[in-house]
Amino acid sequence: MLKYENVAEVGQTIRALDFQSRSDCFIEGTVLRKGKQYMEQDGRQIYIGDGYTIKVTKSSSNSESFNEMRMGTEMIVPFEMSFDFDNRVEVI
Repeated sequence: MLKYENVAEVGQTIRALDFQSRSDCFIEGTVLRKGKQYMEQDGRQIYIGDGYTIKVTKSSSNSESFNEMRMGTEMIVPFEMSFDFDNRVEVI
C-alpha cells in the first residue's frame, strides 16, 4: 500500500502540501478520481502513477498568478513520492 492511498475517497476534500517545510504552499480540492492516473499524449493514454485527481478549489503560494492558474483545474496528487514527507496529504 502506498503512503497516502487510503487518506481520502472520491467526493472528499483534501489539502496537498507543495513543500515539506512550507505549510503555506498547497492546493486543496475535491477528489474526482483515485487510483491509476493517465495522461493523453499523441492520442495514447500514458500511465503516470497512482494518486488522486482533484478539482482545485484553493491554491496558496508566493505567486498570485500561479494560484490563479491552478484554480479550477484538475491536478494529480500522488499517493506516494520518492521524497515524501509526513502530513503531505490530509482530508479537510
